[in-house]
Amino acid sequence: MTDDGASSEAAPATGLRGHRVLDPERSANRRGEILRVAARVFADKGYHLSTVEDIARAMGVSKGVVYYYFRSKDEICTEVICMAIEGALARLDAVVAEPISPAEMLRKALAVHVEYNVNDEEEGYYAMLVMHDIKALSPASTRRVRELQRAYVRAFREIVQRGVMAGELANRDIGVTTLVMLTTANYITDWYRFNGRLSIDEVVKHVADQLVDGILRPEKASSGR
Repeated sequence: MTDDGASSEAAPATGLRGHRVLDPERSANRRGEILRVAARVFADKGYHLSTVEDIARAMGVSKGVVYYYFRSKDEICTEVICMAIEGALARLDAVVAEPISPAEMLRKALAVHVEYNVNDEEEGYYAMLVMHDIKALSPASTRRVRELQRAYVRAFREIVQRGVMAGELANRDIGVTTLVMLTTANYITDWYRFNGRLSIDEVVKHVADQLVDGILRPEKASSGR
């Protein structure tokens, strides 16, 4: 109880259309299921050709179930992409928290980034396949996605800056270096094949090593890792 006699028990959660959510955990799980299925539908058919009915059919439910949790296809696609970027940011924060040198931090951050984008069990994989459809989203949705993207680039840029200030990385334009690395890492989803010559682990290591080794200070590169 509070000092004024009001109950301290939390008020019931309110859903999208004002309904009471009796089981918030179940509701959250259902939303997550819709987003995971939608990500696969968007990746398979593309945003423009996909419909809410396609998502519902893939789940084996009526489209009314999907509309119970989301207002539109735009909202669903936005959540798919934002969920993936937020997941990537969480992984990047975990790397930054490790007690390792800036160069190794960058190497690991790139490895985590690539693995997240090429592993078809991760949200990042499916989001990357529809990332080019951002321009089809509403202006408000586009702004939300762009803000998250900028936050992610800033986090990567800070790692590169640490490496330059520590004397481990070559003193080049930090912004350009960051964007070149991320653009190269993102492009991997266009050419990597699961049944190809290299495994995911091999591709991840090769890409991370090549990108970081290419900007190590000469004396650091010659001394080995």
